[in-house]
Amino acid sequence: MRTKGLFLALFAFLPAALFAAGDAAYDHTAAVRNDLSWRDAHPLADLNYVVSEGSGGHLYMYRVSRVGNNQMRHTLLRVDGRPSWESEVSAFAKKWNCYDLKNAKPGSARTWIPYENPLRIMDPASLAEEKTEGDVYIFRFTCVTSVGGSDPVKLNGRLYYDRKKGFVTSIDITGAGPIATPRGRLSEITMHVYYEFNRTLGFVVPSSADWSVQGDKVSDDCTLSFGDYRKGN
Repeated sequence: MRTKGLFLALFAFLPAALFAAGDAAYDHTAAVRNDLSWRDAHPLADLNYVVSEGSGGHLYMYRVSRVGNNQMRHTLLRVDGRPSWESEVSAFAKKWNCYDLKNAKPGSARTWIPYENPLRIMDPASLAEEKTEGDVYIFRFTCVTSVGGSDPVKLNGRLYYDRKKGFVTSIDITGAGPIATPRGRLSEITMHVYYEFNRTLGFVVPSSADWSVQGDKVSDDCTLSFGDYRKGN
């Protein structure tokens, strides 16, 4: 299962100055909750961006634009560095432009890992500070979601909050054991998403992601980088 066009998030920038009262008064958990809650309350549907995806031995470049809160439009631009052929553009659009988050096919990763809004898969009560590395505070949490059409399962989550930057800079999700899905048993799942502050937009946006799924009938890896963020559809 190669993940196509992972839908992306726009996360608000919360200045570290908001919590600059010193370590004794600095509530790390509250800072993380504020960041994630702001993202949950302020989804944007007027942004488009370019995805460079390495999967299946090929490199695909395509532009993704939002169509309301639940749909995405995908336009294939290049394949392995060359301009995409008309037939490739048509096939790509046919596969992805009928996509609807609420009615997505079970095999789509977008149905179970909403990168745009991590709060939707997080058990809020499970968020707990694990350790500190300099200005980075590391938290663990439980991710509850359906994996490729499976019954709801629990995955292990970890997020990294940079106090100086004022936002969650990355999120990791890993499987907690074998998972039975319509496509066979999955034995290993790992995902990583990295975020950065986009000065042009004034928001925190995903910068890259990688994905690996291993199982009885599946052995997939995918890397993605995101850029050329623009406002407007």
